This record gives sequence, C-alpha cells and structure tokens, in this order.
Amino acid sequence: KRKLIEDARARGEKPTPVVLDKQIMGRERSEAALRAVEAVEAAGGTAHYHAVNLMDGDAVAAVVEDIRSRYGKIDVLLHAGGLLIDR
Repeated sequence: KRKLIEDARARGEKPTPVVLDKQIMGRERSEAALRAVEAVEAAGGTAHYHAVNLMDGDAVAAVVEDIRSRYGKIDVLLHAGGLLIDR
C-alpha cells in the first residue's frame, strides 16, 4: 500500500482510500489469475489470462478474435467476471 501511495504522489496525484482499495483488489485478482494459469501449466496444460470489461461487447469480441487468430480455436473458456461495487 505504501508503494502505491508513493507512486501516486510521484505522479502528482493524491491517493484516496477508494482508489487504493481498487488498485489493491485489482492486483490481488491478477495474482490469483496468474496462480491459476501456473497451476494449469504445471499440470501439463496451456492457459492464457485476458482481462476485459464484460460490459463492453466490442472489447470482448476483440479478445475472442485475437485468441482465435492466434490459436485457431478455444477449447475451454473460464469466465470469472464479477460485479465490483464501489464504496
């Protein structure tokens, strides 16, 4: 948390508790996703993590198209979308 505060101040921003909490939660979610990808790979599989706003249909379509153009198909899609309620 201290590092986030220092970084924000270095950019000339005044960090608020709400902003800091969002940043911390985002990092925690990213770390959890990375651990899941690593677990799949440790078991011999292949996994990729893509973050996208599920409320933005164009962004979702772009991610799906990117995956299909790279790999040809999607074998499994794990949807971990949720609702973030701001305080």
